[in-house]
Amino acid sequence: MASRNILDYAKDNFKRFEESPFNSVDSLILCQLFYSRIETQVKKNNVKVWTVKDLYKAEYFDKMFSDGISDEENRKLLTILASSPRFRDIRIKNIISETSKKRVMQFAAVTYELSDEIDYVCFRGTDGTMIGWKEDFNMVFMEETPSQANAARYLKVFYEENYSKKIYIGGHSKGGNLAVYSACLVGEEIQSKIIQIFSHDGPGFRDEMYDSYGYLSIADKINKTIPQTSVVGMLLAPQEDFKVIRSDARGFAQHSAFTWLV
Repeated sequence: MASRNILDYAKDNFKRFEESPFNSVDSLILCQLFYSRIETQVKKNNVKVWTVKDLYKAEYFDKMFSDGISDEENRKLLTILASSPRFRDIRIKNIISETSKKRVMQFAAVTYELSDEIDYVCFRGTDGTMIGWKEDFNMVFMEETPSQANAARYLKVFYEENYSKKIYIGGHSKGGNLAVYSACLVGEEIQSKIIQIFSHDGPGFRDEMYDSYGYLSIADKINKTIPQTSVVGMLLAPQEDFKVIRSDARGFAQHSAFTWLV
């Protein structure tokens, strides 16, 4: 069988989530979609309900695909998702994007409604800004970075105790770290609603995190994936169990989700 990447998976998988449950590849795809600046449209245009297919308008593209990092691949991905029975009707809500030079913070989060019963909370990884990379370096010596604090706050605000939906949480790169961190910091009531936590080549944590009650409470829900020669996913103390994914790239280029063979 020929090697397949996330574009091939999205193009060929027509089954809705009721027929084939949400999985780690779906998570990786939605993480990659969020690297497109969808907040430039979802926040700008006050439409009550946004879906993935609503993003596919040519007049949105200049702002959405403006990072200079995988812009062409991200555009191809949206083209496929907007017509896919599995992805096109996913609703988008609770989108937040904040960058602060003063606080050394680059943070973005979004919730994808997979169904009336299940949400997927996605945290964006590091973008191309110097602030984003500087915050990553701060993880080495700071007990809590501003993005980690915001990630935990996001879950607490939108998934308070009376919220009945089940949730997946995930992210690629720094977003994977934020996904795990946020799940550790919320209370048991919210933790009980978490189905699984996806960390796609996300950095680890300082040693003390792994001994914390919050981490131990959700450790068995963590699904961490890394490419063969992972750099980012092995930063700090990567004590989580992980699954190694083949990539058709070499070295640091393996960090790109488009190179993963799924």
